[in-house]
Amino acid sequence: MATPSPIVALGPSSLDLLYGTSGNLQLTFDESSGTGFQPWLELQVAAPSSHLSFGAASWAGFPLTTKTHTFTRAGTSGDYTLVHPITGKLLTSPTPDTLLIWQLPVGSYVASGPALVVSVPVTVKATSPLLGPVPLRAGGGYALGTDP
Repeated sequence: MATPSPIVALGPSSLDLLYGTSGNLQLTFDESSGTGFQPWLELQVAAPSSHLSFGAASWAGFPLTTKTHTFTRAGTSGDYTLVHPITGKLLTSPTPDTLLIWQLPVGSYVASGPALVVSVPVTVKATSPLLGPVPLRAGGGYALGTDP
């Protein structure tokens, strides 16, 4: 059995919205080689993410539950960190980023399957300053790996 190797794409790759306006992000999850179980997607939003409001994400017309995590740091200096709630890996960032995670409502996903596209509405709060481009990073994987 081939090891699953998900490919996650994000469009657009950064947010460049004026305050008080809305846009839409699309995260695309595709499998290149194997079968994985319990696919999930994530979106890391660089601080100051408090100026952004994310609407209900959806896949194939079904709403998804968003789990939100914030990078924190101990003390007044050093990197902000977060233990990834699915992988257990320690993530670091120079800013207090936000990590959004969506568990996709499918048990398994194979290389021959159609891409899974998640739509995420986003609004820059009207009381926020002009932010300029906000860097985003998308990722994902399989909560159960190759084990059903």
